Parts: sequence; structure tokens; C-alpha cells
Amino acid sequence: MKNKNIYNEIHFRTNNSFPFYTKSFKRGGISILNNHFHEEFEIIYFKEGKALYEIDFLPYIIERESILIIPKNAVHSAKSVDFVTCEGDVFIFSDLLLEDSLKSFYTNNYTIPLINGDMVFKVIDMNIN
Repeated sequence: MKNKNIYNEIHFRTNNSFPFYTKSFKRGGISILNNHFHEEFEIIYFKEGKALYEIDFLPYIIERESILIIPKNAVHSAKSVDFVTCEGDVFIFSDLLLEDSLKSFYTNNYTIPLINGDMVFKVIDMNIN
């Protein structure tokens, strides 16, 4: 069962894409997210409901007002528990945003200005290819 239908989910197809992806979800009844992995980190802010997440085939029950951090390349899946509506936000991002290199485009243009307070607000079009 551990190797059953695992797929690689691809979020950033080009090097020109800003390596951050977000989406909100709200699902009720029986809801299943099949086994998959990706090269990026994932943070899930779980607002409402109850779900069973499996991360590298270890089970975790997640309930309302929880934050779940999934390491890059970890095989993970989810399914609702007790038919309740699950709601939350998903943030998927590349480790390129975390690089500590002066040569990094993302560090110079996003991370350092944010840390230094130089970037108060900036709209980033993540759909640029």
C-alpha cells in the first residue's frame, strides 16, 4: 500500500515563475487528496474541520486552528474525518525563497527587503511565465 499511486505534483514549470503558490480550500462530506509529493515545502493553515493527513505514511489528525508543515519531497495525502467540512489555506513555496546567498535573486529582491522593513507592501504576479 505504501507505493500505491504516488504522483509528483509540479507547481513551478519555469525558472521565471515566482516560487510561491497559495490556494484556499473548503470541502465537505468525503474528501480525499491522494498520495503525492513535490519539491517544495507546504504549510497548511487548517481553519475548520477534522482531517487525517499522512506524511511519509505516518498518520496525523488535524483539527481546526492548526498549522501543518510538510517537508519538501515528503509523500503526503489527506482525507476528511467524520464527514465534516474542512476549510483552510495552503502555501507551497520553493526553498529558493529561503536561500541565504547574496547572489540569490529571491533573497535580494524579496527576503532582505522584507526583513529590513524596506518592503511594506508589494504585489507579486505569480502567473508570470
